[in-house]
Amino acid sequence: MSDTPTFEELVRDAIVQGDWPRVLILAQQWSQGPSSGPRAFFALNVVHLVQGEFALAWQMYAKALESESDIAEVGEWVEEMKQAVPEESSVHLVTGMFLAQSGQSENSIASYQEAIRLNPKSAHPYFFLAQIQQRMGRYDQ
Repeated sequence: MSDTPTFEELVRDAIVQGDWPRVLILAQQWSQGPSSGPRAFFALNVVHLVQGEFALAWQMYAKALESESDIAEVGEWVEEMKQAVPEESSVHLVTGMFLAQSGQSENSIASYQEAIRLNPKSAHPYFFLAQIQQRMGRYDQ
């Protein structure tokens, strides 16, 4: 058995660190390899959203969360990250992004709020929380 980390592990670690440029590089490599799948494309979706590249994020969304099985696979991965490192703001940000894009917008609010609580200086969770609140017509959260 090899001790070499997989792309999935490397991307997860970069997400935990909030190292979005590294997530982009690693997820691009992962998405082009034989172990590619919805998790790799979701990682690309997330980093494009964080970087404000919404057209690219939309393209990755179509590859990441196309089917119920894709949503389940990505959801499992996101939940594993959250369970492993529950005190990392970036993980709660990613959880919120997953929930918002998988038809669970109402549930994403708590994830964005937790990301803000853990790192109030990060602009990303504020931005995505505001997007959800605007979409839902809610400004009281």
